[in-house]
Amino acid sequence: MAFTAASAHSQSSVLQKRITVQQADIALGDALLLLGDKAGCTFSYSSSLIDPQRKVQLQYDNVPLGRILEDLLGEVAKGARVQDNGSGVPQVAIRPVRRTGAIKGEIRTSDGKPAGFVNVSIKGLGKGTVADENGSFTIRNVPDGAQTVVVRLIGYEAVEQACTVEPGMVSELPVIHIQESSSTLQEVIVQGNVNAFANKETDYAARMPLKNLENAQVYNVISKEFLNQQLVVDYKDALKTAPGVVPFISAAGTNLAYIRGFPVQASVRNGLATQTWTLVDPGNIERIEILKGPSGTLFGANNVSFGAVVNRVTKKPMETFRGELSYSLGSWNLSRLLVDINAPVNADKTALFRVNAALHEEKTFQNFGGNKSYIVAPSFSYKVNDRLSFLFETEFFKGQMIQQPYNVLTTDVTFRNLNALKPFYKNSFAGSDLEGTKISNNFYAVSNYRISDRWTSQTGLAYSFNREADQFQLTANWLNDTTVARTFWKNLRRDFSTLNLQQNFNGEYYTGNMRHRIVLGINLIRNTDDRFVVEDPRYDTLNPARPFKPFFRDKADAIVARSTIQNSHLDWMTYSAYFSNVSNITDRLLLMLSLRFDRYDKNNSTRNGTVSVDAYQQNALSPKLGLIYQVVKDQVSLFANYMNGFNNVGPVTQPNGEVLELKPQRANQWEGGVKMETFNKKLSATVSIYDIRVSNSTRTNEQQFTVQDGTQRSRGTDLEIIANPLKGLNIQAGYSYNKNTYLKADESMEGKWVTGSPKNIFTAWLTYKHTGRVLNNVGVGFGGNYVDDVFYDAANLFVVPAYTLLNGTVYYEKAKWRIGLKVNNITNTEYFNAWSYPQPTRQLIGNLTFKF
Repeated sequence: MAFTAASAHSQSSVLQKRITVQQADIALGDALLLLGDKAGCTFSYSSSLIDPQRKVQLQYDNVPLGRILEDLLGEVAKGARVQDNGSGVPQVAIRPVRRTGAIKGEIRTSDGKPAGFVNVSIKGLGKGTVADENGSFTIRNVPDGAQTVVVRLIGYEAVEQACTVEPGMVSELPVIHIQESSSTLQEVIVQGNVNAFANKETDYAARMPLKNLENAQVYNVISKEFLNQQLVVDYKDALKTAPGVVPFISAAGTNLAYIRGFPVQASVRNGLATQTWTLVDPGNIERIEILKGPSGTLFGANNVSFGAVVNRVTKKPMETFRGELSYSLGSWNLSRLLVDINAPVNADKTALFRVNAALHEEKTFQNFGGNKSYIVAPSFSYKVNDRLSFLFETEFFKGQMIQQPYNVLTTDVTFRNLNALKPFYKNSFAGSDLEGTKISNNFYAVSNYRISDRWTSQTGLAYSFNREADQFQLTANWLNDTTVARTFWKNLRRDFSTLNLQQNFNGEYYTGNMRHRIVLGINLIRNTDDRFVVEDPRYDTLNPARPFKPFFRDKADAIVARSTIQNSHLDWMTYSAYFSNVSNITDRLLLMLSLRFDRYDKNNSTRNGTVSVDAYQQNALSPKLGLIYQVVKDQVSLFANYMNGFNNVGPVTQPNGEVLELKPQRANQWEGGVKMETFNKKLSATVSIYDIRVSNSTRTNEQQFTVQDGTQRSRGTDLEIIANPLKGLNIQAGYSYNKNTYLKADESMEGKWVTGSPKNIFTAWLTYKHTGRVLNNVGVGFGGNYVDDVFYDAANLFVVPAYTLLNGTVYYEKAKWRIGLKVNNITNTEYFNAWSYPQPTRQLIGNLTFKF
């Protein structure tokens, strides 16, 4: 019998009807008759499922019928369904609850390689997933009993694998082999129904398994496949490909980027906050995740920025033997060797080992400069059983580099545009013997334990040690148009370490029919900073338009010998607890509620042997809210978020001797937009509008007292498009608009634009790989970046001009080898970054890669 939506709603509301009943020692069958009379319904059940003679107690006052059934029937109540039996009286049918389990498996190609991004489904159920890049898949909530797993590729015959699902258990399948080779499979992936570059699945962004369309935060992912296509040889160039990201090297020689108007450091690795005072080598990077907006709730303070979190995900061991050897050479004596070897250690593949290594050496387009470095990154995983596994990683980096001098422009300089420095573009104010040493050692261990089918525990420990030794930081002080005073800092030694211990519990639970996913975490971070430095002595004064001598180490060291060495020690601790809960109010409407408590504890600092009484403690709460509505299920989502970030600020002593206790500086973001993953991910897009307001900034008033009422506003829009419109053609494009200004600040800054923050940023990259008989396996790529002009200084006197960069690549690829050619900065554009550094001119790179 058909019935209207209104009558269906009436029947489904039966279980919500509130009942008042008082009856002791009544048979269960009679109790159901009595409850039916009061609720206006009947019950149907099997005596093999329910014992109608069992005595029960009915002591309820205004309690929903569904809750009463749960008390009387326990788990059996989950099988209660309201239906229409044709009499006009709703019938509550109590049926056996079908229990569920999970199916886990791995897919490999005919040549034994992982078959990534392949469709996997359960025959007859409409349930399925896509295998990850390692060919692994897990399908959850599969009804118990006999099932058939189906592996499908467009244009090829499906592969079926029978299995039996046990309730509450994970059924692990034998390896499923498809008949295609890895090279054929890659063609199917790129040209078929899955765009590998659109894969955004990550557990780090929300610290729980959330799909992109379920996550109310905007994030971008740069995969290793994309980096390989672009022949990326340094981390800065890797970040250029993401929308709204402008990377640069700081005066201290570290990797930074401007995102949403704020400088962001590469300070998160595998979801754990660390510190990186060296350059980052991309040789051990699996993917880069850029989580937009202030993310203090899940990542804390001080190690992250109000603009974004940049998370580096490292390469992990896999179950198949494989290897890769790659060599690149190019302009300015570029020489780069990469090695990647992965192998199972034992026969049952519970112990796995992988090592990545890179050796890099490069000069510069200027007359002085360059760097050479190496990285070795072994990793080992061990699976104890189906519940417990361990992962251990180490990463050893050592580099020597000559840092570019930093330009400081005084008000006596008459020019206002940095293009005036182009006559000196290739003439460095440095010298040839100023190499300093940078060391970064990272240690990482994590244990994963499956408590139950719905709860897991993850314990992570990360230790990072960074050292600068014998490092010159040079400054070119422009006293006027024709006079430059060269000064320098010399870090005789600087040691910075971070210890991070994190415990997360991830779970899934239900209230009624509402699904909830939750993470509960605690975090302990300890930082130390020890420094021995000579600060800012003058080296010489010169006229840049006339020939001048290089910066000589011997002369600088003689100045250092006459100077006072400043030494200092800092250490601080952070204790945090947080939770984040995502509730499926319906299958399309999701709500995220998150909160962090953070306790910052800074110890007294030491400078030149004298202890300063500057210890302080500070507490902060950081909330996060997110709302998702899927307009088209699993294809189009509307989202909105409120996100918070904070920085700890210590007390200050006022001119009258009073101590002012300060609050944490805060950033609050409101954002809304649309996410799309349509045509089987052939078209993926995100567009959003955001507004970030910073409060509790400090400023100095006319009486030179510190006041904590400074405010700042950064607002704008982000757009990202990833498309696979034609066979073999992939497009990635992005646009970002940002306006970042001081609303209330020191008089010289109020109303001004924040330095380094461009108004408009465009990025695009197109690749095409031909698969026809003519020019088979030949690929080409072309794209570039446009970055708007920015203000160099807080007073907005000096402008760093806008620039456009164009890059291109061509390659030939087979299953076992690849040869490629890349041209960076095709038009040989001369341009400066936001810190006034001249940037590389045209560069040619050739690459040869062997796979085994």
